[in-house]
Amino acid sequence: MYENKEIDALQPGAELDALIAEKVMFLNLPSPHDRETELPKPYSTKIYAAWEVVEAIKLRLYEGFCSVYVMRTAAGNSDYRYECIIAERIYDESGWAKPDKYSVLGSGPDAPLAICRAALKAEEQAKLLRAATGQTGKD
Repeated sequence: MYENKEIDALQPGAELDALIAEKVMFLNLPSPHDRETELPKPYSTKIYAAWEVVEAIKLRLYEGFCSVYVMRTAAGNSDYRYECIIAERIYDESGWAKPDKYSVLGSGPDAPLAICRAALKAEEQAKLLRAATGQTGKD
């Protein structure tokens, strides 16, 4: 289990890509000692792969009931950062959307890293909610 501070410190690259593949994409990775092992997609560095993470979050963790926002923000001194917000949508009995109940934020110098950090936080939050409600799921 990762804490938010640990997730925020993760850097883009093969290690983060493997973590995303396992924890978010639910892929079984072969042993790293296998020379014929195919590396996971570059989720933390390429937007085409990071967008697959967005789709996985929406479908696998929230069953379509979430909003994902990715935006570029000014961080002062004309530096820009990217933020990814994943917010669960909860509906009341009449079908109206309630305000987003659970949200996570990932940020980084580029969009793929922000998406990966938010996805890991969302997975950790989903794991905690499953444990609190006695539901089973991929751990």
